[in-house]
Order: sequence, then structure tokens, then C-alpha cells
Amino acid sequence: MKWTGDDLDRALRDLAAEDPPEAAVAAVHTSVMQRVAPRASWWRWSWAPVAAAIAALVLTWWPRPAEVEPLALHVETPAPPAVAWERTPPRPAPPVPVRPRLRIEPTDTPGLVRIASGNPDVVILWSLDQSEGEE
Repeated sequence: MKWTGDDLDRALRDLAAEDPPEAAVAAVHTSVMQRVAPRASWWRWSWAPVAAAIAALVLTWWPRPAEVEPLALHVETPAPPAVAWERTPPRPAPPVPVRPRLRIEPTDTPGLVRIASGNPDVVILWSLDQSEGEE
């Protein structure tokens, strides 16, 4: 048997119109109240005033340390040294190295340029030829 939406609505309305049995309602009510109702735990808290009274008595009769006056401190400052410290002059900054400027000089060979640097021992020859290599 297939249920349709109308059949289900009608069945739910019929169930809503019926009252549940009294025994079932009483059983559910008893079960819920057992879970929700606070348990009698007054005996747990009955020791709280007794514990507070004992703590108050112990704290009032507990021996306190004797009050002692603080010692007077006498501090002598040391005399300044006989020779005052002299400040050393700051070090001069190291010189910044100067990069030599490169000069391009022509050579007798076409397509070859000589690059002159500041160092006479260094000779740079630059080929301006675009070919892949010697033939």
C-alpha cells in the first residue's frame, strides 16, 4: 500500500485527536521528573558552615611572625676616580674604493675594440664581429 500526502495528513490528524492512555502519560512524566528533579544534596553543603568556622579559628590563632623594624641603611657613594676618562676620537670612515673608469679605444683591426682600464697590466680586447666563430 502506497501512502500519499493526503493519507499521511489524515492519519496524523486522527492521532492528534486521540488522547494517549493515562498510564503512558504517567510513566513518561515520572521518567522525566526523575531525570530533571534535583537530587537531595543538602547534606553535601551542610559541612560548608562548619568548614568556614574551622578556617576562621585557624586563621585567628595562627602564629604571626614578629614585627621587626627594618634596619637603617647607610650607603656611602664611592669617590669619583682621580683621572677622568677621556673620550677617544671617533675613527675616520674607511675610504670608499673608486672604480676605475673604462675607456674604449679603437684598434687598427676592424671589428676589434680595446677597453682601457685604470690598471695598465689589464688589457681587454672586445670583438664586435657577430659571426659564430672563425672560418
